[in-house]
Amino acid sequence: MANVGKNIRVLRTKKGMTQDELAEKLFVSRQTVSNYENGKSNPDIDMLMKIAEILNTDANALIYGIPVKPDTKKERIKSLVLLAILACLGILLYYVYSITQEWIRQTYNSIPSMILHNLVFPCYYLLTGWGVMRAAGCFLHARPFSGRTPQIIHRVLTAVLLGILILILPGCIAMAADSFTLMRLRNAEIDYSFSASYFDKIPVWDYLARHIFYFLLRIPPFLFLVPGAALWITKPRKF
Repeated sequence: MANVGKNIRVLRTKKGMTQDELAEKLFVSRQTVSNYENGKSNPDIDMLMKIAEILNTDANALIYGIPVKPDTKKERIKSLVLLAILACLGILLYYVYSITQEWIRQTYNSIPSMILHNLVFPCYYLLTGWGVMRAAGCFLHARPFSGRTPQIIHRVLTAVLLGILILILPGCIAMAADSFTLMRLRNAEIDYSFSASYFDKIPVWDYLARHIFYFLLRIPPFLFLVPGAALWITKPRKF
């Protein structure tokens, strides 16, 4: 109740009402209203309801303050900028992907293409799914689900995606390093072959990382739009 007095003063001033006028409508003295606003005393529940009715508001606004509305215009501009960046990034990524296909034909080195397919494109589509839903929230007034279940789903989904990233990222880095090594040795006309495993960290890690990596190779990366959108839909709502 510490901010009740301040909230009463703000709402009274906003309504263009003096302390005397509010006191008269409440059938109390001006000093009583002044004490409320200065925090020297607090109105009881009945008085709080009367003040809310006179100031054309509700008791929550007196207790917690007037809810601050988000800057809709600013949020819409941010969403449009994000979508524009994602569109440009998508064009760039598919251009790079076409280069990797030509690279495969010329050098028989599919590593860059595999890294794009299994790491870069999934991350891009996750962000795109999230960005599209964010734009839907700004322009179509979509809102994340409320309740405990969506929050649990959000945490589980986040943990699963982070787990996949942690498992395959070391292997992708090792593959990228080997790819650069292969390119350098080919330019020097030196024969070179890969012999090291990309995922030989620990037995369980190796097993999971291999299976996840080759599973990702078999599915279209755009399917990651779904978990990207789900991350926004299930995110904890701010009240």
